[in-house]
Amino acid sequence: MIKKSKSDEEIKNDKHLEQDKVDDHSQYSLKFSKLMLAGGLLIVAGILSITVIITYKIGILNIIFSFFTILGGIFALLKKGWTLSLFGGIVGIFFTVGIMSIVLSVIASIIIIFSKKEFQIIQKQDIDNKTD
Repeated sequence: MIKKSKSDEEIKNDKHLEQDKVDDHSQYSLKFSKLMLAGGLLIVAGILSITVIITYKIGILNIIFSFFTILGGIFALLKKGWTLSLFGGIVGIFFTVGIMSIVLSVIASIIIIFSKKEFQIIQKQDIDNKTD
């Protein structure tokens, strides 16, 4: 059998396809790292708040709210449940103890709000994978 070599045009098309794949991946990775950042910030905010609560013996109710903040961070890391992630951020803003916890919760909440589309894409992919 005679092996046919690719023409210059086919090689260019292949290179463009590969570049498109790289561009798509880099955009996805950027959004993925934003959600990782938001989740990490919420988890750190919750842990800082619990540390302050235990140090100054403030109250058990605040510890429960701090756990909701940590839970929101976990959902953001897993990219499951935009509403629960945002709820964790909002609880972190209004009910955690310590300035740093509040600031981290505000930053994380803003990131989560702007990443809503990413949550929807992941949810749609999960549904598509279940139907396959």
